[in-house]
Amino acid sequence: MTGSTHIAVDSVPAHHNEAAAAWFEHSSAPRVYTEAVIAEALRREYPKLNLTITPKAQCDLLSYARAGHAAVAPIDKEKDRLSLLVYKPPVRRLNGEEGGLAEMVQFGKFLLDWNNKEYVLYVADGRDGSASYPAVVNQYILSSSVQATERLLLEAGRWTNSLHEEIWVFDAGRWQKSHELWESIQSAEWENVILDENMKKSLIRDVDNFFNGRQTYQKLKVPWKRGVIYYGPPGNGKTISIKAMMHALYKRNDPVPTLYVRSLSR
Repeated sequence: MTGSTHIAVDSVPAHHNEAAAAWFEHSSAPRVYTEAVIAEALRREYPKLNLTITPKAQCDLLSYARAGHAAVAPIDKEKDRLSLLVYKPPVRRLNGEEGGLAEMVQFGKFLLDWNNKEYVLYVADGRDGSASYPAVVNQYILSSSVQATERLLLEAGRWTNSLHEEIWVFDAGRWQKSHELWESIQSAEWENVILDENMKKSLIRDVDNFFNGRQTYQKLKVPWKRGVIYYGPPGNGKTISIKAMMHALYKRNDPVPTLYVRSLSR
C-alpha cells in the first residue's frame, strides 16, 4: 500500500460518544440484537467512514496489535469504557509463581495504526440473553478504505488462527487457545512419569510406531487412526502421561500438533 490516511478523531467532541451511550443504555435492558444497535449508532456518528464488523474470536485485532504487529491506544473516556480485570492463575505454583492480572474489554474505543493507515476500532460484548451464554465480542472497524480494512483483517485473521506457543483447548462448548497449557507441557517429560517401566516403554513405542507407520496404513488401505484410553483413579499419572506424550510429539522431527478437550459440557 502507498500513501497515508489519517482519521481526524478529534473532529468529534470528546463528550459526544453516541455509540458508548447507546451500548450502556442498551446493555441495561432486555436486548434483541446488539450488533444492529451498535452499527446504527456508529453510522450516525461517523457518516463519512466505512464500517466493517468482525467477530473477535476469529480475528483478534487487540491481541494482534499487542503482539507488535500494529499500534493501538484507547481514545475514549473512562466513563465510556467497560472492562473486567481478571486473575490469571500461574501455570506452576511449586516454584513460587503468583499469576497475574489481565484486562477483558467489554466495551471500548481505540485508535489502531497499521501499515501507515489509521482505524477507529470499537470492541463490544454483544451478548444477547443470559450471562451464562458464551461471550460474543465483535469489533467495529471504521476507516476511509474498505480494501485497507480487508487487508488488515486478512493479516490479523491469519495471525489469530495460528498457534504462538499455544494449544487449542475445547472447554465450555468452544475452542480456545491456551498458552498456559503449552507452558505446562514443556516440563512434562516421560522421565518424570512414575509408571511401571514396561508400561511406560510400551506407551511410548505404541505412539511412535503409529506416527512412523502412516505409509503402512496407506498401503493396506486402512484408516490411519489409533486410540489410547487411560483408566484409573485420580493421582495415578493419567494427566502427566498425556502431557508427556504431547511434549514428545512436539519434539519429533515432524512435530505433531495436539488438541486438548477439557470438558464436553457447556
